[in-house]
Amino acid sequence: MGFRGSGLTPTRFAIVGLAVALLVAVPSFPAIRSIASASSSGHASAGLATDSVLPSWDNGLIRLSFPGPLPSFSVTSDQDARVTSAHTLVRVVELRANGTVSASAPFVGPNVTSTLASAPYLGGSEIWLNASLPVAHAQGTWGLGDEVLEEGISTRVAQITLTFFVNSSAAPDADSVRFQVSMTQWPWANVTDLLGLEIATTAAPSTTLADGTTLTSLEELANTTGHVVATLSWSSLASVGYTGGSGTTSLVGSARTIDPTMVTSTVRLQFAAVPGGYSHLEYDPWVDLNPTAFRIAPLPALTLTEPALVVIAAAASIAGLLAVVAYRARSNPPRARGAAATSAPRR
Repeated sequence: MGFRGSGLTPTRFAIVGLAVALLVAVPSFPAIRSIASASSSGHASAGLATDSVLPSWDNGLIRLSFPGPLPSFSVTSDQDARVTSAHTLVRVVELRANGTVSASAPFVGPNVTSTLASAPYLGGSEIWLNASLPVAHAQGTWGLGDEVLEEGISTRVAQITLTFFVNSSAAPDADSVRFQVSMTQWPWANVTDLLGLEIATTAAPSTTLADGTTLTSLEELANTTGHVVATLSWSSLASVGYTGGSGTTSLVGSARTIDPTMVTSTVRLQFAAVPGGYSHLEYDPWVDLNPTAFRIAPLPALTLTEPALVVIAAAASIAGLLAVVAYRARSNPPRARGAAATSAPRR
């Protein structure tokens, strides 16, 4: 009788045989490919309609809303309400060469008037907000932690038009909203000054704000996946026009600040490198959404070729056959040698 545990029993032999078969088969596999699953929204071009309760426009993929007070707005995905991006235009300022503020026109305040309207265009809908902003003398500097203080009651007024473009669901940029800032009749205190625009962003409850991958962008990230939920982007160029019909291109300097909680942010844009005193300014920031930001990517699937499947099937058959042999061996153990042939002697 051999010692217990020595040698290979039929069951162990079956396991070893299966392992050897798999080891032989793996080198013959082609390179394993990761199959990424992609989904399509399947939305057809949807008509854009106004919500009677909350001013909003929807193209079947995203919704542009104005929760108030104007000009606060948000862009939300129809597929996932957590994918949303909320912004407010705060003020327009006139800046001296040393960076101090000489005049300020807040978008929300006394004597500010605004109207909201819309019209369809080929491939989408155009929504515009016409506002009259009182321009007050102001003091302070324009930067992180600084406060702009308006002085007195202003009788000077600037005209601002914010035009939002919501493309149809069939358009290439159906998950984006561009908003054009057009300003006229700014009452310049000094033609050597320049203008600035301040935009505030507030993160949704399940997101945080972060610097964008470029100097002209701000990102909103999903807390659970770390994926980009939304991006606010702005151009480095703007168009200005002067009385008499001449025009030129302004270089746009920008500074973005994010509070320590990463919940609110301010973007300050300066329209520089052109003489002041222009009668018209036009500038186009935009918001992009990522409707799949909160989806966790599925585990990659393995692609097995037909030869590989044949090898695995053969190994499984061998293992099954060896298991049957082992079962029979246990069911019919061999009789002890000489035990049956020897009988007790007769007395």
